[in-house]
Amino acid sequence: MSRLLTTLFVDTLVIVELVDEFTGRPPQIAPAMRLRRAGAEEPEEPASYRRTAGGGVVFAAFDLVRRAAPAAAVSHELHVEGDAALRPDRPGGYPFTVPADPARWPVRVGVRLLPGPAYPYPRHVPVVHGRVLRAGAPVAEAVVEVRPAGGGTVTARCAADEAGRFSAGIADYRAPDARTPRPLALAARAPDGAASAVHLLAPEDFTRSIDLTVP
Repeated sequence: MSRLLTTLFVDTLVIVELVDEFTGRPPQIAPAMRLRRAGAEEPEEPASYRRTAGGGVVFAAFDLVRRAAPAAAVSHELHVEGDAALRPDRPGGYPFTVPADPARWPVRVGVRLLPGPAYPYPRHVPVVHGRVLRAGAPVAEAVVEVRPAGGGTVTARCAADEAGRFSAGIADYRAPDARTPRPLALAARAPDGAASAVHLLAPEDFTRSIDLTVP
């Protein structure tokens, strides 16, 4: 298929696929996003975009109706701005490359959005609130994970804001019989990889703020 004919069938070079990790669906309102081309020192101003029927995002900057396709592969970085409700799982940015070959369009960039300290969890979901600290100072963008005590697969994640605050919604806190709390543990990981000690979840943790300290 020629380049011209391919362009007629593909109207964008890049699709950003946003997923709210708690619901597993695209968020109702997409966060502010900025693009940075490789070699540029700073990201551009918030990019204009349109939503797709499936909840993805298409940037005007990559719309083939408005902009010619690249003559060579071009690398970019997508920056997603977190807020009190949703925060990107990669605050440092999402790198991607737009190839010159039309057969490889559109490039799909996956963005996982983690609950922030003000995430609107459903009322029936138990929520643990707290802070991630290092030497008494807040650790921004730390990721808090919930998993079975003693190890196992992560069952929930959330992210701390600039003040180190987090809110972890634990939908599976109760066992299938709906009476017995599951033995679960929380731990935080800072952006530099440092991890806190494991905090074993207790019933009183749902009525107080807990601190997770990273070294």
